[in-house]
Amino acid sequence: MEGFSISEINDKIFSRIAGKSFKVNCTVPPSELRYVELLHKDLSGKILRGEMICNVRIADDLLDIFQKLFAASYPIEKVHLIDEYNADDELSMQFVVFQFPIRIVHAENFAARLRLGCRHQSALQSVYQDR
Repeated sequence: MEGFSISEINDKIFSRIAGKSFKVNCTVPPSELRYVELLHKDLSGKILRGEMICNVRIADDLLDIFQKLFAASYPIEKVHLIDEYNADDELSMQFVVFQFPIRIVHAENFAARLRLGCRHQSALQSVYQDR
């Protein structure tokens, strides 16, 4: 489907994630990641471009899911790399409506973090929901 693609992590994309979602000493090499570009419709039905980074093993399935969501006109407010928010989950979930900040549901595919109670990094693939 036009507007949807999967590509390897090139130097330009890596420069956007290095030191943010892709931490120093990350245990997942860039060769195991894929950059996914997609289309989605926001809450008002406007077509927007989105982007994600995911593990190579789920890239095709992920793209298929987003193609089906797009075809069904399923509304998704935003699909951005967490790096646009300096890999800060709290900042990425902030949304202002009529001058009142609210938290939004947020999906994240790739972010290297330290595991709780551990000194080793874990590359997470998870979904964060409104808390």
